[in-house]
Parts: sequence; C-alpha cells; structure tokens
Amino acid sequence: MTIYEALPHAAKLLSVSTSASHIEAEVLLGFALKRDRTWLVVHPTMPLAARTLTQFWNMVNRRARDEPLAYITGRKEFYGRPFYVNPSVMIPRPETEELVRSAIEYVHRRKTRRLTVIDLGTGSGVIAVTLAREEPSLRVIATDVSARALGMVRKNAALHGVAKRITFLKSDLLASVPIPKNSVIVANLPYLPESDRKTVAPEIRNFEPARALFAGRDGLAVIRRLLSHIAKLSLKPQALFLEIDPRQRKRVVTLASRYLPHYTCSLLRDVSGRDRIVQCQRIEILSHKGFNTSRS
Repeated sequence: MTIYEALPHAAKLLSVSTSASHIEAEVLLGFALKRDRTWLVVHPTMPLAARTLTQFWNMVNRRARDEPLAYITGRKEFYGRPFYVNPSVMIPRPETEELVRSAIEYVHRRKTRRLTVIDLGTGSGVIAVTLAREEPSLRVIATDVSARALGMVRKNAALHGVAKRITFLKSDLLASVPIPKNSVIVANLPYLPESDRKTVAPEIRNFEPARALFAGRDGLAVIRRLLSHIAKLSLKPQALFLEIDPRQRKRVVTLASRYLPHYTCSLLRDVSGRDRIVQCQRIEILSHKGFNTSRS
C-alpha cells in the first residue's frame, strides 16, 4: 500500500471522530514515518512497510475511538513551539496563548527588573516554559499538585533549554510556594462546572485528567480558593492573570474584587473576541509614573 492509497482510507475511518479527518490522517502517517505532511504530498507513491502500516492503523483506530491526537503522538504545539504531553496533563489550548501574551505584555510595561512569575497548576508546563523562553530576565516558578505533571514540565523545560531557569515545586496552589518580592501569578486552573461533564466532547471527557478541567458545582472552587489564599498573604503579588470560562466573567471579576480590594481587575479578550483572561493589578503598582493602565 502506498501513501496515496492509505490516506483516503484512514480519513474515512477518522471521519467518525473529527471534522479534520484528512489532516489528522496525514499527521498520523507523518508521525509513523517521522516525516512532515509536506513530505507526504511530495512522495504519494511511496510504498509503506508492513511495520509502518501496523503502527499507522493502530494510531488511526485509537483516534477513531476519540483518543486525542496529541496523546497519540505525544506532542502538541503551543506558542509556535512543540511540547510533550501525555494523559497526566491537560492538552494545551490556543486560548491559553492569550494568557501568556497578556503576562508578557505586563512584563514589558513594568519598570521593575527580575520579576518572578509563578505558574500555578502548570500541567505540561507550556506557560512556564514559554515565559522563560520569551523573557530571559524572568525568574519562573512552576507548581503542580501532580508529581507526574511536574515530570512532564521538566521534560519540556529541558527540550527548550530553560530547565535551569525554572524552579519546580509540588504544591497545592500556593501552599508550598515562597512568595518573592515583585511576583506575578499566572494560572490556567480548572474552571468547568461539574454539569459540563455530560456535554463536553468524548475526547475531553474520556481522556483528559478531570482534576485539570472540573472545579465544583459552579466551576469556581479552585479559583475561589486561590483568591482567598492571596488575600491572606502578607507579601502579595503585583499582578494576577487567570484564564476563565467566558460564561464566568462577571462572577470571577466580582470575586476577585471582593477578595482583592487593593487591586483593579479587568477582562481581556481572546482571539475570538471572548472575555477569557481576568487581569488584576495592585493599585499602588498602577500609580507608578509611566505605567499604562488602559484596558487591552
């Protein structure tokens, strides 16, 4: 069987689980061959070895049963870079790139040098690693309650050459995190309400770690706990960036304003125009001369 013959058959099998069946078939065959999709187009008549076909059909069948493509290949792109993923961590979403972008813009506006960014619930580490790569002056702390997730973060940090610039801590939110001076908290915490378990796509519900997705009846249990913890800190962060469900925007801003009265909180939109990021900044920081406080 050639590449040209295998791909249409695979796409047909994949059509039950994805609307991008032709693209995903190419991704899986390219992964089996250790080639990119362009190479497949240039070599359509290449015969496929039996071992390659066995691996390919195995992956196609897994995807047809709703297993996420990223878990099958063990890879996911984020902010233009490849990252390792496995079922112990949530698959990075494009929306989270806006969280990173917002934090980077904040760092660029600040006059203070040697800021420390704390990435809570780091998962695969895409936020921590990307910030370390994009801003060499940053100190980065990556935390997660899961030891397996922290192992994945270390692997991704090594992949991108920033392992020496990231501190890895096993911690439930801020419980084991020393809060340094001039810190910023960035977090993509679980925020889906339990009622969403029945309605999310099977590839999410059946394969991604529930602890990284769902957070109580209203989806705000973990965010509420974080805000309460920050309110009790003697040394508070200069800013907080939270990814949220757009449905929660008003409630999260209200909660943040209640727990953090000395902060000003606003909403930032994602690439689809939805309110996706809650940004809270200390009022005394905002008053510094030359700091831009306009809404993005």
